[in-house]
Amino acid sequence: MGHSGNKVEWCLKKASTEGEKHRGLKIISPDYNIAQAHLSKAGHNLNVMDYLIKGGFSDWVVNASFYAHYHCLVAILIPNDIYFYTIPLGISERHNTIQCIITYVFHYSLLGYESRNQECTFAAVMNLIEEGKLNLKEQDISYISSNAGDMDEPSIVELRERFQYGTETSYARTRMHELFFETMKFIERAKVIVEEIKEKRVGCV
Repeated sequence: MGHSGNKVEWCLKKASTEGEKHRGLKIISPDYNIAQAHLSKAGHNLNVMDYLIKGGFSDWVVNASFYAHYHCLVAILIPNDIYFYTIPLGISERHNTIQCIITYVFHYSLLGYESRNQECTFAAVMNLIEEGKLNLKEQDISYISSNAGDMDEPSIVELRERFQYGTETSYARTRMHELFFETMKFIERAKVIVEEIKEKRVGCV
């Protein structure tokens, strides 16, 4: 298990000890209404970006972009590829083979994550990418998270922290427009991913 997998395990344990108001990761049944609500919030933040660009408040444009991306990641995690299955009554454990999976109808659930922690969100998404369960690239998450590594451009979270906690109030206008369209593309991509997961679930019922 890699770093992201270990982090996910830590986040799950953290949530299990904290109860309802946890600050980690919790495995849940998918709720597409909540996923869509997060995507709507991402779209709302995109509109805020447009408003701030026109108003010349470039430092807050970065902040709105970060949260638009973040809501997309939360939406993607809510219905994801976490499978559990049980053997039907009457089938021996020793027959739990690929042939049995083909021959018998197994009961399984497509579950997801509820995340209330930014680092846990990034780790969960990265882990799903590493496991080949999510149609995103590691660079997509590096660009959004604090783990930008040796990227030429600072990550969105690094920019957010720079403008939110620093004294700068202006950001290059051309870069603001690039950030706006990058954010728009990511939202559209997230919508497609959530819809694909939904269709996969319907096909597996």
